[in-house]
Amino acid sequence: MDNIFNVKVYGTKADGVTLDTEAVQKAVDACNEAGGGKVFFPKGMYVLSTVFLKSNVHIELEEGTLILGALDFYAYAQQEKIDYPAYQDASHTYFDLSMFVGRNCDNISITGKGKIDMRSVWDEDGVRGTAIRHRGPKCISLRECNNVLISDLDINNVTDLAIYFAGCENVDIHGIKMCVYIDGISPDNSKNVKIYDCDVESGDDGIVFKSS
Repeated sequence: MDNIFNVKVYGTKADGVTLDTEAVQKAVDACNEAGGGKVFFPKGMYVLSTVFLKSNVHIELEEGTLILGALDFYAYAQQEKIDYPAYQDASHTYFDLSMFVGRNCDNISITGKGKIDMRSVWDEDGVRGTAIRHRGPKCISLRECNNVLISDLDINNVTDLAIYFAGCENVDIHGIKMCVYIDGISPDNSKNVKIYDCDVESGDDGIVFKSS
């Protein structure tokens, strides 16, 4: 992969305190505009809220990298307005309130032997409504994406679905270790999905198949 976009070049502080979302989004956008490549996180501690993925962008975390979820619930993209009936499981209806969001993306990945700690952030004010009251941000949520790879990550302390994808095709998830509050890995109405060699400890379903 020739195009490598180091997030530190785009202004991340990687100090475990500064919110690095804007700099990471710049790296993702630049990678997409260049036709694709790798967005690389060198070893460090990055604080993120919501990053929107783009086609042909491959996120890679160097071993020893720690990504921390923003502690402010309102720093994340908030729940989007919908023009369709809510799904049976209300939480599955929404995507934007997440750390990594992909919509209509092709050829994307999040890989590397790094860790993601969402830090147990809840919707303390209950703004999401009664059906999903108090659930916080998802970690990874994808809608109508094709050719997806998620591998070798350690994901912890997610207060909504950890990895959720709906209407996706050709998805490979492996080598994931997680300890989360709600569901672990949730494929929804998706095709050609492989999930293997994962260690999932969850407060609800470990791996749950849906057809919303």
